[in-house]
Amino acid sequence: MPARKTEGKNVILDLASGVMLPATAQTPTVFKFFGNPVSTVFRKGDLSYDEALVCLRGAKAKIWSNGRFVPLKAARQKETETVYEIPSIPCHLLITTAEKNQFDVTVQAVTTEGGIVLEYRAAAVSAATETERQRLRGVWKVLSSKANGDLQPGNEGRFVFQSGSFQMLEDGEEGREELFGTYTIDPSQRPKTIDFHDERRLLEYPTLKLPPLLGIYEFLGEGRLRISFGYGNNANEPAVRPTGFDSKKGHGNFAVLELRLEKKDAPSALKSSDRAATKPDQGSNESIKKVHLPNAEGGPGAKVDDFLGVKFILDLASGQTLAFPDNALKDPGRSGQFFTNSKRGDLFYAGHSLFCLRGAKVMQWDGNRFIPMKQGDFAQSSKGHEKLARYELTKFPCRLLITTAEKKQFDVTVLSATKDGGIDLEYRVASGTSSMPKPVGEAPQ
Repeated sequence: MPARKTEGKNVILDLASGVMLPATAQTPTVFKFFGNPVSTVFRKGDLSYDEALVCLRGAKAKIWSNGRFVPLKAARQKETETVYEIPSIPCHLLITTAEKNQFDVTVQAVTTEGGIVLEYRAAAVSAATETERQRLRGVWKVLSSKANGDLQPGNEGRFVFQSGSFQMLEDGEEGREELFGTYTIDPSQRPKTIDFHDERRLLEYPTLKLPPLLGIYEFLGEGRLRISFGYGNNANEPAVRPTGFDSKKGHGNFAVLELRLEKKDAPSALKSSDRAATKPDQGSNESIKKVHLPNAEGGPGAKVDDFLGVKFILDLASGQTLAFPDNALKDPGRSGQFFTNSKRGDLFYAGHSLFCLRGAKVMQWDGNRFIPMKQGDFAQSSKGHEKLARYELTKFPCRLLITTAEKKQFDVTVLSATKDGGIDLEYRVASGTSSMPKPVGEAPQ
């Protein structure tokens, strides 16, 4: 990782993707027709080095000392940057990112150019945490539910816990999904804490930046569980973690559930018709189209003229890559309507994200089925692009199901990132499209 002041190099490490980013977010010239700077589009980057380790976006660092990780004292802090003086190199660190992901990082050496050499991996789950996960694993029937001091009617729901993921089903084990996503626990706290990262609400309301549900839990003997959690309405009204398991009047944003274990082994793929999609037929190689998409972000100093004639937008139905007409690219008012009016063009790649045009939607293959892919934050202020969606690509290869504005579905595999910053992909028309339900939680138009 080069020193942060190094010119002409990417100097910020994004731990989740392993990608190095520039020190300052450049505004991609081609994004002028969206009316948004890149800094409001891409929320990435965790570490940089400037004679000290700089953690970005609220990331925190611990250091290995006397057989355990202990908090590393911050030398200084400025807004979302925290600077840590590293006492000695090599050293072993635990970095917790803004997304609450943890990485085991070893700083190995300082380079002659003033940067550092490091290696890292996702931090392993502790033995205590894994034990608790196994204890939670299974289908739990809701026996009672309280909110604002009152018992709630209709206790027919179930919680399904798997290793790190959860579902809440309203009408039984195979019923309609109310919530789904991931959860994190800390059994070392008193009371034990559990946080629910609800992907269903994020899919339904991507612009609200809904906070996670913050909770506590306890086992009431064998096969009994109690959970209390608080929930927030938006980023300005975050959830408050409860301190106990009582539900009182005037505390409307808290819920208390009592549950009984119904089945120990959680199903690997529940039959939730809202979420599952059938597996597309592998099809014939003759129908596969291979495409390279350049990166629409551009580089430092990029100008509008640099994008004239550049074909960076893929039209899936025809297999053609498209470019903006010269007059549309230079006129934000025209460019905002160009693809909507022409009814062509479905996706392009910029930064480290896939952008879908004209209301196209994306589902991702999880090994068994296609599930809705979470949309990234994107401030849309340019008229005519209210149907633009961003999907962050964190690993390659990845397999996607893309439903276009014309309701046609395509089985797309993003093969790899390329040296020019773009991506190589291959795709074909998805078979069995009539049996594939549309993704759940589509944002209101």
